[in-house]
Amino acid sequence: MATKPASVTIRVYNVGFGDCILLSWHYPSSDRHVLIDFGSSAHPEGSPANLMVKIANDIKAVTNNDGLEAVVVTHRHLDHINGFDPDPGGKGPGAIIAGLNPKLIVQPWTEHPKTTATSKSAPSVFAIAGPTRGLRGPHAAVDGLSAGIAAELAQRVRTWRGAPAPLLAEASHEITHAIANQDAVNNLRKMAVNAGKKGGAYVNAGQNSGLGKLLPGVTVSVLGPPSLKQVDESDLRYATNSPEYWMHLSAAQRMVVGRIPARSRAASVRGGRAPAYARWLVEKLRLQRATDLRDIVTALDNYLNNTSVILLFTIGTKALLFPGDAQLENWQYALKKYAAKLPGVSLYKVGHHGSRNATPKSLWNQFTHTGDSSKPGRLITVLSTKRGKFDDTNEVPREALVKELKKNSTLNSTLDAPADVRPITFDVTF
Repeated sequence: MATKPASVTIRVYNVGFGDCILLSWHYPSSDRHVLIDFGSSAHPEGSPANLMVKIANDIKAVTNNDGLEAVVVTHRHLDHINGFDPDPGGKGPGAIIAGLNPKLIVQPWTEHPKTTATSKSAPSVFAIAGPTRGLRGPHAAVDGLSAGIAAELAQRVRTWRGAPAPLLAEASHEITHAIANQDAVNNLRKMAVNAGKKGGAYVNAGQNSGLGKLLPGVTVSVLGPPSLKQVDESDLRYATNSPEYWMHLSAAQRMVVGRIPARSRAASVRGGRAPAYARWLVEKLRLQRATDLRDIVTALDNYLNNTSVILLFTIGTKALLFPGDAQLENWQYALKKYAAKLPGVSLYKVGHHGSRNATPKSLWNQFTHTGDSSKPGRLITVLSTKRGKFDDTNEVPREALVKELKKNSTLNSTLDAPADVRPITFDVTF
């Protein structure tokens, strides 16, 4: 019986703005496959129709119908999970992945079916998934910004007159991005149920994900996210129990959605009919209204990113780091608690599509395998992204980071990949 894999083939599919990575671990007698995320919020230009279905079929072909050992869902954002949507007719990409019968579905602790808005950790690591009711858990900004309200906000933002177009486009993207793809979530939970009693793993830092049992010879460490027993919620900045934040959220929701009538008895006029002396104030209020909404949904988006599962696969002297979209607040715990595990990283999946705060410099500077092309055992980096999703202020990918990745690592980027089903493919040997 194999005690460890000889190598792993890494396939990075060009889904545009999103993540889809297949790890194929090569043992003497068989291959074992692990899929990390499967979603996209913007396909690459020139990509074929039904891209996600075609990628799902390619994954099926790669596995030779032998199936998947596991699916890792780093967090529930659209660009990481919407490929798991089976579609009403059961012919969507999610149905194809479900047909590969993964033995384990790994998700953040905040997705545990029995977490509540007051939970500080999941009641257990492994659980049979129950019914789902929209966004759940203490991360979910949740009960205040339901999918239905978010959809209405998105529509209003798209038709909002008077505020700068880039600001509204950013707010609209963030709102849409934060809406859970419920069909994909339900399909993932169904897969966990079909896998059996320990088919669903809901993890926080330091816990056993169950992946090690499926991958002999591979040590799998969960470095994040922390539970709220491990950190004070205020350390995450996007604290759900902050009175200032939630009062701000509630007021802005009422103002934007308009579900609570204004209490003022003063006469009102639309902006174009306002007296000339007041029009400057109307424009200021419009801008502030849009800015408030952008700030709210950006905070929600960042908070969900910080629930990302951070996984470290270690085989001998090689260590492969996959952090999902973890941002600085998530990393702060890992950098303190697991500092000894990070310097020897051999492969790093660049966090959050190359954003400015998902690859902390304190993390990057710890990597000992960075260096120019003459460096033996040079760090391998993986970047899955698409330009044009944000304006110059919130540039993703951050050009300064891309420049550093190219200079001091061997970068495998979907920006350089063809817009078709063929993935970027390379091997790491042990």
